[in-house]
Amino acid sequence: ALPAIVNCLSASDFGQFVRLSRESLALLVEAVKENSARHVSDFVLPAATQLLQNLSLEKERKEALKGLSALGERQDAGGEGATAAEAAFSLEERKAFLSQIFEAMGRFLIPILTEEFERLASKEGEDDEWENVDEDEEEATEVAAEAYDAVMQATGALFKLYGGECLASFDAHLKMPFGALLAHEQANPGGKVSALCIFADAITFGGAEAGKMYAEVILPAALLTVCPPSAALVEDDVYAVSAAAYGIGAVAMHSREAFLARREGAIEALTRALQSPVLQTDDCRSAADCAACALLKIALLYTREVGEQSATIFTELLKRWFPLKDDAQEIDASIDLLANMVAENHILLQAAAAKEECRRVLLALLAEKTKDAESSKDEDKKLVAMWKKARVQKALELIR
Repeated sequence: ALPAIVNCLSASDFGQFVRLSRESLALLVEAVKENSARHVSDFVLPAATQLLQNLSLEKERKEALKGLSALGERQDAGGEGATAAEAAFSLEERKAFLSQIFEAMGRFLIPILTEEFERLASKEGEDDEWENVDEDEEEATEVAAEAYDAVMQATGALFKLYGGECLASFDAHLKMPFGALLAHEQANPGGKVSALCIFADAITFGGAEAGKMYAEVILPAALLTVCPPSAALVEDDVYAVSAAAYGIGAVAMHSREAFLARREGAIEALTRALQSPVLQTDDCRSAADCAACALLKIALLYTREVGEQSATIFTELLKRWFPLKDDAQEIDASIDLLANMVAENHILLQAAAAKEECRRVLLALLAEKTKDAESSKDEDKKLVAMWKKARVQKALELIR
């Protein structure tokens, strides 16, 4: 697969890019089935993830062109026509590809998960399961965590590219192993982080049906993780907190019915997490970004349910944490949230203090996106940055 992948990454012709992407992904599906766990985790799945991300970037480029054209910023028609992701497979071919890659990833994980759970079962009843952990067990735990992470990254890239088309295959092959990781208290810590992320991605990009399917799977675990009731957060918790906060925000956005019953607990948990000393540090800023963005989603989408507290939450949140600094996905999410808020003339903007804070954040985001657009050497990334900048500019025009 390597020559095809290398050529694909450097292809400038659209047809060649599509053909090589299709061929490379097909080869990598077979490679998942035939290689060792280390090779699959370290090379095969990361290569597939990169190919899928390249297809996503091309898709984002077309969406950016359409958006800029709608705002009158560009006159070319580069946003028209099929994306590379659509051209790479017909509908039936795509269905078969998704079934094959999810099945391959599921078959790859099951032996790893089974071995881990057998090891946990053998330790039940011991006073301290960590006393007898040897180097071989530590290495096995690390290898397993890398496998869970590699599958999570590839799955997230698939959901971002193909959305709800992934649901049936994901549910058939990956819901069980990652659901088991969330459910077992002593499961692999890295695996739990991957599980939180994978269900959050499914809900975020899989459509309304995904929210119904997985909100109750992820939300209880996410709330316990983002702010455990009996222990203070420490620096080692940063990845788990980031994943849990992302999951809470995903459910808040895409599964309203499931979230309403746990809304108060979510606000309390996220607020306590942001007050934790460890999230005040630069090293843990990504976790703070995720928690702050999740709270922003709640304040904007559940204003009526939260009541008068919404205005205070919103204003203080912007004043302390925005613009977000470290997590690129949540930074982009905050742009969408604030731009939509302004376009809809959200009720929270009736308060002068809230409106002023929103304007301040938008001005800071405009400066950042202007810098991104000017400094990017990749034309596709430059175009996407220009689109984000244009969205912020439009919001500033409307809020004045």
